[in-house]
Amino acid sequence: MTKKKIYKNPIFLLLIVIAVLFLSPFILTWMTKSVVNLVDGFQVRVQWTNASEVISISPKFQFHFSQEVDPIIIADSFTIDPPIAGRWTWLEDDLAIWQPEDKILPGQAIRFGFEPLSDETSTGYPKIKSVVWHAFIRNPEIAVLKAVEGGKEIFRMTPDSPAQLTKLSDTNGMVFDFTVSPDGEQILYSQWNEQSGMDLWLMNRDGENPIMILNCGENRCSTLNWNPEQDEIVFTIEEMIPGNNDKSWDLPKPFLLNLITGITQPLLTDPNQFAYDPVWSSKGQWVTIWKGSGRGIEIIHSDSKTPIFTDSSSEDTGCWSQDERYFFYSNVREEGLPIVSIIYSVEILTGQRDFFTGSELFDLGYNYYYPDCHPLGNGVIAAVQVDPKIPQRELWWIKPDGSFQKISDDLSLMITQYSWSPDGTRISYLRDTLTGLADGSEMILWETGNSEELTTMVDGVYSIRWIP
Repeated sequence: MTKKKIYKNPIFLLLIVIAVLFLSPFILTWMTKSVVNLVDGFQVRVQWTNASEVISISPKFQFHFSQEVDPIIIADSFTIDPPIAGRWTWLEDDLAIWQPEDKILPGQAIRFGFEPLSDETSTGYPKIKSVVWHAFIRNPEIAVLKAVEGGKEIFRMTPDSPAQLTKLSDTNGMVFDFTVSPDGEQILYSQWNEQSGMDLWLMNRDGENPIMILNCGENRCSTLNWNPEQDEIVFTIEEMIPGNNDKSWDLPKPFLLNLITGITQPLLTDPNQFAYDPVWSSKGQWVTIWKGSGRGIEIIHSDSKTPIFTDSSSEDTGCWSQDERYFFYSNVREEGLPIVSIIYSVEILTGQRDFFTGSELFDLGYNYYYPDCHPLGNGVIAAVQVDPKIPQRELWWIKPDGSFQKISDDLSLMITQYSWSPDGTRISYLRDTLTGLADGSEMILWETGNSEELTTMVDGVYSIRWIP
């Protein structure tokens, strides 16, 4: 009876309501803090977003986290076996990319993931949930631009099965040229359009999901080269000259295209300056261009647009050491006789230039052209003119100690293009007669471990790119 009387007392009920209203901010604050503490106490879940567990020797691991995380905690929590040095790039507060500092040897399995840190190390931060993945490092493959009825298309092949070609592009023969992403997962190509211009298209390594990423209209976008470290390309645009009855195009101008933001900008401070064949350095910090006959080559810092090296008489955009410390290119020796084209080595930080093909190689009196650097630093391959009376050249592997190994010495054929495989175990090149170049060339594969054997892979090829 007493309790009923108390709750029926209107004065007592009024006092309870006043107390609740007075205390509600404190109750709400306590509840909010409790909820925040509970959220902070959750384990951070991480997702590896790569589509395949078979990856390249230069992979990009993209991770998505369930909430904003501390980059230092994430870096310390990351584990990989066998141990591989790498670096992190953060796209957003909860999205990051890990890349190895150096190439991973193909044919091996790796185990990687995250382990939570000790309480002392991660005090004040949510713990990352323990997770492990496995991946297999694939052997490099080859992409070729090959003749088809009505034009050219991109095909993929494996070096161990050269007869099996997989067609990647489907453009009715309208591909002009192409490049491959550093992780081997995407292929970027120039495609003719109905306005006699060339647009830029992107597809994955299997030829799926082609999409136009730059509509160039009547202009011609080509000579593509992918930054080894970022989703950025350097290319040239030949602008259509207006006002002519017959269409014509201006000389090429180099541009940069960020594949993440879609922003295009001139490479040179003078947007009207033309240049040919832009090529990235091995770490993506510099771009080498050829400015035309009599103007030579120039190395430009891609961010500041500042030139750091020029050679007004060279026509060779050269190659770079793996650590980006040295640049190698060919040119005629400036002093002394006989007049011989040699390969120079330039130390980028000091600008000091020295002979790479010096001493005994120079004394041979041969001309050395267009070096391509070994991806692990074991010298260069270069075209060598052993007889100044004929244009055909041999192909040599010139090693850092000055020794050399002949890869091709058939002077009845022209060698038009050559490159190292990404792991440095093979060399691919094109060869043909002088009269047969217009129809595409024969592709040859040479293995460093079996140097006496050449493998003829396919005919009618115009361009080769290795797919990591």
